[in-house]
Amino acid sequence: MSRIGAGPREAAGWWKRRPAVCVGVLGATLAACAGENLFTVPTTGGAVGPTVEITVPQDNFAVAVGEPVLVTVNVASTLGVTEVRFVGVSTVGAGDRFPDVIVALPSPQDTTISRTLEPNTLTTVEEVDIVVEATDLLGETATDRVTIQVGS
Repeated sequence: MSRIGAGPREAAGWWKRRPAVCVGVLGATLAACAGENLFTVPTTGGAVGPTVEITVPQDNFAVAVGEPVLVTVNVASTLGVTEVRFVGVSTVGAGDRFPDVIVALPSPQDTTISRTLEPNTLTTVEEVDIVVEATDLLGETATDRVTIQVGS
């Protein structure tokens, strides 16, 4: 099981980059990232690969230090979504602030999932990226991200 934690991605500042090609949660290269949400894979109406959209929380959501965060996402794939991974990562490279929650699915084509992320080592005021990755039946992935304010 892959985890996001202290390692090369944090050292490289992968969540802060805004190049033409973005790096996803599990290190997969995503093509043609553009716009405000640079971690969503562009698709042709869901015909290729999955889609994922975080609906809760919104960017700049504020939560007290030590409090859990409810995350709701819409995921879809014409082939069926097999896995959804949720994680909260420090934007200052301090590792996972909300550990992975992995949900295995029976390949629905379109569904909404909510999970509560419990904080682990979060004791300071900081920004945290909530990252959700969906995987379809062929192993194709799509990722979405929002930044929340912890302790603000």
